[in-house]
Amino acid sequence: GLYYLLESRGLTERVVDEEAVQRAMSIPPQTTRAKVRGDFIRFARAKNRSYTVDWTYLKLNGYWEETILCMDPFSAVNRRVEELVAQVTGLRFYR
Repeated sequence: GLYYLLESRGLTERVVDEEAVQRAMSIPPQTTRAKVRGDFIRFARAKNRSYTVDWTYLKLNGYWEETILCMDPFSAVNRRVEELVAQVTGLRFYR
């Protein structure tokens, strides 16, 4: 990506190590909607379902043709996501 190009040219300063970067790519902050996105993606992949995800919306393609909005960046829980998971699996998503 752009960062690595700039870094290779000495045009940027690293503030975290590569291990922290890699960890952040698979373990989202647990107090933000990034957790909802990460949990949703793991669920969709585990069920081998196609999905669409953006900063504020989640959608399980071809199943629940409704977009779930996640407008609050500081909410780590979304009940509409839980409802979708329950419909697909019969299980609770959040504990």
